[in-house]
Amino acid sequence: MKLPEEDELLHDLYENQEFCKLLARSEFVEQDEWEQWFAERLAYRPVSYLARTLYELQYFEQSVFNGDAYASEVWSAVDDFVEYSDSPVSRTSFLKRMVSSWIPYAAMIFAILSLSLWFNMPLDYKSVDTIAIVSAIDQRSVSLPDGSRVILNKGSQIKYREDERGRHLELEGEAYLHVAKKLKDKVRVPFTVKGDGFEVKVLGTRFNMINNKHVKLIALDEGRVSVNQFDKKVIMAPGQVVKSEGNELKLVPIKAVLMNAWHTGVLQLNNTSLHEIVTWLEITQGVDIVNNLPKEIQGFTMSGEIDVRDQENLYRSISSIYNIEIVKENDQIIFKKNNQ
Repeated sequence: MKLPEEDELLHDLYENQEFCKLLARSEFVEQDEWEQWFAERLAYRPVSYLARTLYELQYFEQSVFNGDAYASEVWSAVDDFVEYSDSPVSRTSFLKRMVSSWIPYAAMIFAILSLSLWFNMPLDYKSVDTIAIVSAIDQRSVSLPDGSRVILNKGSQIKYREDERGRHLELEGEAYLHVAKKLKDKVRVPFTVKGDGFEVKVLGTRFNMINNKHVKLIALDEGRVSVNQFDKKVIMAPGQVVKSEGNELKLVPIKAVLMNAWHTGVLQLNNTSLHEIVTWLEITQGVDIVNNLPKEIQGFTMSGEIDVRDQENLYRSISSIYNIEIVKENDQIIFKKNNQ
């Protein structure tokens, strides 16, 4: 039951600068971090669950709902929420102000009515028939029935289904996945991604996966994943990149964030060595690089951003940032020392 003081406390919470910084982060705030934040600020604990609900609905709204098509349902849901809480209408003033300020996020309140379906999921499990999704020409962002979000690279496709054993996704091409938590009888429902000859069991949330005829690779941003290939198994930590080579799973010496450039349009450099850039180019651009640089130059690290949407700009920026010369000859890219 919603207490009379809760509205005022929720208002104070959203005035808290540290909390606003937490909400403003581009990466999703996991439950463990959320609980830790409130554990260190006990005064806000009574509204932790409601704030979490609003945050998750706001975060996922854009990929699940569209515009204000659900406007009438939004305010109907608010009324139902008020009635359920057995509180006077005046106590919802702050909640309504938040909803109004989040337009076009208003539809998120509509999802309050189905929270158990979205986050904890139904206790009476229902299977979902196979759904096939193809991204033929451009990148495509889709939402799965369980609330997970997938960004498909062009020329990629997925097949998704649910049954009593869990959630299953097959990938051909490249995709960035943000897997939603789903519970059945308080136990996490497994999410498995299959490629050609290997399998990824999701223990965390966000990762990039490539499964094509040239490259088989996992880059983990957040959480944990277990990668299985034949009798080999690797538990990955955030920031790691693992590549399948033959019958082996090998750790690639680059930062996972580099693998996100294809869908963000930006190559994020954070003390990134030139050697990492060369490795990234070989994996993602499918080019043959002749690296004639001394080891000390390959070890140079830089921070910043490079727009990767134009290939000419990409190579020009790398050349300028790392002060090297890049020459294209036939099908090869040659990296050599700048003699100027």
